[in-house]
Amino acid sequence: MTRGQARFECMQDRDGTWTVWDHETHAPARLGGDELRGKARERAEAARGILSRIFDNGMDVATIRNSCRG
Repeated sequence: MTRGQARFECMQDRDGTWTVWDHETHAPARLGGDELRGKARERAEAARGILSRIFDNGMDVATIRNSCRG
C-alpha cells in the first residue's frame, strides 16, 4: 500500500460483479466473516465505506486488543 492510497478499493470483476480489495492484505476484504467479492456495486461500495470508517477510526479488533493490554 502506498502512502496516500486508500486501504480499501472497489474493483469490478470480469463477470460484472464487484470485489472490495484490501491493499494491506493484498486480498479481498472481509466483513463479518464474509469475503467481499461477487457483490453488487452498491453493496461493495457500502461495505468499503464501513471498512474505511472502522480502520480510519482505529476501531478494528487488533487496535482494540492492543489498547486493552496497556
